[in-house]
Formats: sequence, C-alpha cells, structure tokens
Amino acid sequence: HYVCSLFCKDYAVYEAANGEEGVDVAISKIPDLIISDIMMPVKGGFTCCRELREQPRTAHIPILMLTAKAEDADVLQASKIGVDDYMMKPFNPEVLKAKVRNLILQRERLKRIYTKTLMLKQQESEPETDGNNAPDDFIQQIIHVIEANLANENFNVKMLADQLNMSQPTLYRKIKQRSELAAIDMIRSVRMGKAASLIMENRYSIQEIAEMVGYSDTRTLRKHFTEQFGVSPSKYMEKE
Repeated sequence: HYVCSLFCKDYAVYEAANGEEGVDVAISKIPDLIISDIMMPVKGGFTCCRELREQPRTAHIPILMLTAKAEDADVLQASKIGVDDYMMKPFNPEVLKAKVRNLILQRERLKRIYTKTLMLKQQESEPETDGNNAPDDFIQQIIHVIEANLANENFNVKMLADQLNMSQPTLYRKIKQRSELAAIDMIRSVRMGKAASLIMENRYSIQEIAEMVGYSDTRTLRKHFTEQFGVSPSKYMEKE
C-alpha cells in the first residue's frame, strides 16, 4: 500500500494481492508500467515477468522489480527475463519515482521512433492528423511480438506469423495495408528503433546494445542503423 500511495496522485494505480492476480490485472488493464516484487504469494515475480514477456499484449510493458533480494544472481536472472530496472528495498521514494517516470518516458520515446520509422500508411477512413498518431492495434501487436524476441538473432517472419497465429501470406497482406515496409524490414526497423532508444539512454556500450536487439556483431548493427537513420549510432545522440 505504501508504494501505491506514492503514485496514486499522479497515475491510475492497480493493485494485486498476489503474483497470479498481478498477471491477470496486467493483461486486462495494459498499464504503462509494472512494479513487481520477487517474493509473492501464489506466483513468484520471476514467473510473472516471464509470463508477461511471453504475452503479446504485455510484452512491451516496462517492468521495474522492487525487492529485498539483493544477490547478484537475482539481478542477473531479472535481466535475462527482460526486467527493465531493478531496485533494492529499503528504497528512497524519490529515486523510485524518478525511475518510474524515466521508464514511462523511454516507452513514449520508443513509440515516437516506431511511428516515424515503420513508414505507416494513413488509413483512408481516418481523419487527417498531425502525423503523431500512434500505430494501430495490429501494428502494435507486431511490435510487441518482435520486442519480446529482440534478443533472438534468428527471429524471422515465419516465427512472427506463428506467434500472431496467422499464415505468412495473411501477415504480408495485413502489413502491406498499413506500412510501406515488408515484414522482414519491419522486424529490422523495430530492432533499430529499440537500438536508437537504448542509445539515447546512454547506459550501454554498442556491443551490449547489439546483443540486446539480436545482433551478434556490431559491424552489421552499425550498417543497418546507418541505413535506417542516416547517421551512425555514435552520431545519433548528437543529432537528437
């Protein structure tokens, strides 16, 4: 209840009594961010986070783990299953607020990058906009699935179609209706969009970023990044 009290004035906050209920709430409400402990009744934090990362509806949601478990093995395990940030108890409430705010801002920045780079078509049935409209639900679903598989360098169009429960021809057709990009190019664009967001965080080396977005070598990452954004990764932050 204390953690909720820190955020209820500025955010809509949903509480869960245990891990299993937390997963259900996340799938139902699709929050902007999830704060989870490791030790929870019914279902532990690692299991919850793994399930949320495997769900296309929740794979994109930033997860902050707030826990008394301070062992290096726990931090490493959290990183492996896709936890975005890790904070120990006891904690400074102002630091927690700052971390939450930053994670939400990072996600918003990533949305803007995707909207620019996925070359989305304006739907004829939609009114004219200023260009800042978010991708539609199907494109969001594609993004979420790709993000959930970013570290897998072998992730391909067939795997994307399988996880979306549709044939490859259907996937090609639905993407063509919405974007100038082919399916394989969309996978690359999401990888590059995430790389751009990570570069802006200024926390990781280019080698670490390459591994996080599914590249085994930095040379190919630099090539693809420059092709998409017109500048090298090292110049991108200066440009932005």
